[in-house]
Amino acid sequence: MTRHRSLSASLLTTSIQGASILAACCLIGGCSGDDGPGQPQDPQPQRVVAELEGAVADVQLAAGVTSTLVFTLQLPPDLAPVTAAEIDVAATLDHVQVDGVPLWQLIARKAARLFGGDEDLGATAFIRIGDDPATVCEAGILYGPFTVSHGTSLVVDPETAAADGPTLQIINSGTTVLCLSVTANIDAEFSVDAVAMDLVEGECDAPADFAGTWTGTYQCGNSCGEPFSGDVTLTVTQDGDEASYVDQSGDTYTGRVCGDTFHFERIDGDEIERGAMTLDGPDSATKRSTWRGASPPHCSGDCVDVLTRADPGDCPPLVITSGQPPNGRVGQPYYFEPATSGGRGSVTRWAIPTVPIPGLETLSSGVLTGTPTAEAVGSWEVHVTVYDSCPEGAQTVNRDYTIVITE
Repeated sequence: MTRHRSLSASLLTTSIQGASILAACCLIGGCSGDDGPGQPQDPQPQRVVAELEGAVADVQLAAGVTSTLVFTLQLPPDLAPVTAAEIDVAATLDHVQVDGVPLWQLIARKAARLFGGDEDLGATAFIRIGDDPATVCEAGILYGPFTVSHGTSLVVDPETAAADGPTLQIINSGTTVLCLSVTANIDAEFSVDAVAMDLVEGECDAPADFAGTWTGTYQCGNSCGEPFSGDVTLTVTQDGDEASYVDQSGDTYTGRVCGDTFHFERIDGDEIERGAMTLDGPDSATKRSTWRGASPPHCSGDCVDVLTRADPGDCPPLVITSGQPPNGRVGQPYYFEPATSGGRGSVTRWAIPTVPIPGLETLSSGVLTGTPTAEAVGSWEVHVTVYDSCPEGAQTVNRDYTIVITE
C-alpha cells in the first residue's frame, strides 16, 4: 500500500562520525573480530552497501550530551538468509559527512596541518538492535561501547563486533531497527549515507505458497507527523521463488520468496519501501516494512500488517473452457491454446500427443501449434493444474481432444 504519510565540523565531529558509523555497523549484523586465513571461506561473503536514504542526515550533536537516534536498516530483498555478518568500519566511514564534507577529507586536512594536543577529541557510542522502534532503545540487543579518537588518524576501539544469533534473526525478519546513542565532547553535525558490510548467505528452503488475495490491517509510524493505520488488501502473484503483489492503491512490490518469507521492495520517485511478509500459518501472515521519502525531509516509518488469506476454503472448481479445438488443413498454420477458469494461484498447462499429427508440436504452455504436413486424425491429452491455497491442495483437470487434418 502506498504510505502517505554548527558548529563547523571539527576534529571531534570526525570522531563522532566514526562512533556513530561503527555503531551502525554493529547494528547490521555485527563484525567479526577474527579475519584470519583460518576463517571458513565457503561460502564467500557478499559485499553489501545498505543505503540509509536520508535516515541519518544533518544530525546535531552537542558536546557532552548523549544524542539518541532511531532508524531502520534496509537490505536488498534478493538476499538469502544471512548466516553471518561483518561490518566494514573503514568502508562505512567513507559514507560519513561532517557539515557536508566527507569525513576522509577532514582527516586528511588534519593530518596535513598536524593538529594535535587539545584538538584531539573523541566520542563514545552504543547501539541497540531490535525490530520495533518503540522498544528498541530500552529492550534492543546491546553492542558497545565504541570509542572513537583521532590525532592525525582515526582510531576506533573495538574495530569490529560479532553479530549473535538473535541479531541475525532480526536481520532476516526484514526489519532491523537501530537505536544509536552517541556522546561527543564537541558540537557537531553529521550525516551517514550508507553502511558497508560483508554478509554470508545460507540456503533458502523451498518457497512457500503466498499466492492469493490477503486482507487485514496495518499500522505505520511517521517521523514527520502522526502515525497512521487502516485496512489493507493485497494480491500476491507467485512463480516459484519470484513473487510480486499489488495493493489496493495499485502500487506493485516485487521480490523473492525464501522458505516461508517473502522479501519485497518498491522504489518510485517519491518513496522507497522494503520489507518482508512471513507466514504465521497456511493462511495467516505478518508483513513488516519500512517506508522512506526519497527527498527531504526524508519522512519515514516502520509498518506492521496483520494479514489473512481471503476465503482460504472457497476454491472455485478448475474448468477447461476452451471447448473443442478447430480442425486444420495441410500446409496451413495451426494454433490452439486451452483456456481455463476457476482455481486460485499459479496455473500450469501442458499437452501430451497420444496420436501425433505430422508438423504439429506441443509447447510447454499446453499450446498446440505448427503447420500440418499430411492428412491425419490425431489426439492430444491436455492437463491443467492450479497450485492454490485451497485446503484440498492443487486442482488438476484433464481433457482429450481429437483434431482432424485434411487437404
